[in-house]
Amino acid sequence: MDIATKVRNYVDSCKEREPIFVRNIKVDDYRKNARNIAFHRLEKENVIKKYTKGVYYKPQITKFGELGIDIQQLILKQYIKEDKQVNGYLTGPILWNTWNITTQVPNKTWIATNLINRTTEKEHLKVKLIKPKTVINNDNYELLQLLDIIEQIYQIQDINWDNYIRVLNNKIEKLSIEELKYIINLTKYYNKFVNNFMGTLIESKFKNTNKYDQLYYQLLPLKIKANTGRRYKLVCKVKIKYTDEWGFY
Repeated sequence: MDIATKVRNYVDSCKEREPIFVRNIKVDDYRKNARNIAFHRLEKENVIKKYTKGVYYKPQITKFGELGIDIQQLILKQYIKEDKQVNGYLTGPILWNTWNITTQVPNKTWIATNLINRTTEKEHLKVKLIKPKTVINNDNYELLQLLDIIEQIYQIQDINWDNYIRVLNNKIEKLSIEELKYIINLTKYYNKFVNNFMGTLIESKFKNTNKYDQLYYQLLPLKIKANTGRRYKLVCKVKIKYTDEWGFY
């Protein structure tokens, strides 16, 4: 099948207002020009409209006028998930609100995504794009959200401390042994405070259980690290056990 036909079939399969990405037509470098020409030809035929470089859409015509690209779909597919591949996740204020940690209503969406090399803001989309701590995938994004919430603890305005600890405990309790081992390993990409806080939460939740016994040797290096060098003062009103054993005072 030639490039022009591939592009036409792809565009035909897209709904009105749905983001259409040039990148979704995979070609070798020497055929990229042909691909770009095919999209440009459809634009000249008014089949599609250009939103920005590499992104098109089919406008929807209503009795109230023309509707442009669906911004929420654009954000989702551009930075978070396309098809079954997770490339990013929501974090920051929208997550604090969704998890009922704060009543603060976000005016900007924070997204950690693989698709950028440095943290930046897209004012026209009202999003803040954050360079992730490590490569995001289908298996780790929910664990990274959890670690982010700990890292962002003192940024959360109007925080409900009881809900904060309850949410973290509930999420940790639902993790399998494999997921707990994975999240312990992921703490190495975060600062020492996150390392210590996660260790405190896990030990408080599972101490004297079979699950803790299975995690002991993986937690031990974290605990040694927690008690080496800097210690942290917990200025938040949280009720957690073993904080003194995990580098807090």
